[in-house]
Amino acid sequence: MQIKIRNSIVIKNEFADAVNRLLQSRSMPAKACLELNIALDELATQAKILRKARRDITLRYCCKDKDGEAVSNESHFVVFPDAESEKACHKEFEELFKEYTIVEMTNPVTIYADENVTPQDLRLLGGLVQVGEREVK
Repeated sequence: MQIKIRNSIVIKNEFADAVNRLLQSRSMPAKACLELNIALDELATQAKILRKARRDITLRYCCKDKDGEAVSNESHFVVFPDAESEKACHKEFEELFKEYTIVEMTNPVTIYADENVTPQDLRLLGGLVQVGEREVK
C-alpha cells in the first residue's frame, strides 16, 4: 500500500515529534516495526532533501552577507531585496511543499478508538495511522 504524505508535513519538526510519540506509545509485530522503520527512514531522508531545497531556494532570492549566507532581521526573518524576490521565493516553496512523498507499508499503524491522541498528531500522521477497534477476547 502506498501512503502519500504532503511535503509540507514531512518537513515539519512536529511531524517527527508525532512519529516519535507514536513509536514510544505502543508495541507492534516485528514485521510492522521493520516496515515502519523503513518508511520513517525514507521520510527522514526526504525531510533532509526538502530542507536543503528550501535553503537553496531561499539563497537564490534573499539578501546575502559577505559569506553568502542569508541575511535575517532582528525577528529572524530572511531579508529579501524586494517584494518581487520574496514572492518568487514563496511561490517556489509552495510548489515544493504541495508535492507528496510516497512510502510503502503493508498496513498503517493502528491507533485504537479508545486511546488518547491529539487531533494535531492524527492530522500530522495522516496515512501512517488508522483508527480501529480493539479485538474482544
